[in-house]
Amino acid sequence: MVFTSHIFVFYFLPLVLLAYYAVPWKRNLLLLFASYIFYGWWDPRFVALMFLATLANYVCGGIIARAPHGSRTRHAALVAAVAISLGMLGFFKYFVFAQNNLNALVVWFGGTPFPVLQVVLPVGISFFVFQSLSYSIDVYRGESPPVRSLADFACFVALFPQLIAGPILRYKDVAEQFHTRTHSMDLFAEGAYRFMIGIAQKILIADSV
Repeated sequence: MVFTSHIFVFYFLPLVLLAYYAVPWKRNLLLLFASYIFYGWWDPRFVALMFLATLANYVCGGIIARAPHGSRTRHAALVAAVAISLGMLGFFKYFVFAQNNLNALVVWFGGTPFPVLQVVLPVGISFFVFQSLSYSIDVYRGESPPVRSLADFACFVALFPQLIAGPILRYKDVAEQFHTRTHSMDLFAEGAYRFMIGIAQKILIADSV
């Protein structure tokens, strides 16, 4: 699903907004559920991949937050978060590239190339991997508070308005907004205005260029 599709503009977004304002409790869970639907619309299998990146950094971030400063445990948890996150990104981005280059090397030495295993690159994988990893790094540096729940962190990683196009957020910049938000007609109108200007620029200018 993309922001300029009729499914998003006329069905998905109105229904999410209606549910968000109709149900004043558990809004983070609602946004998480909506974001997973938004991302899984293209291929539901990759929702599990996003959750894996989220869970790995949630666990590692929690270990880092609880461990004493300067301890090996903190360092090991950070290394694990980096290895899992970048390993996941590297596999989907460069596995086919590595196979093709290995085949070229095999042919150069007179061998028979082997079949190349095709790997589909998940949409927005760089955004959600780096966004979840930035949390672990910020907690390690002492620049971000630990998350209060897995649901809040998963919502932060998967939030659909910036999931596939960025920007990459840092948890410390939006942490309080997961618990305290201000709602008013003026703010809603400003958001609607920004959305309409943005979608007009996307359709009329960006897509054409």
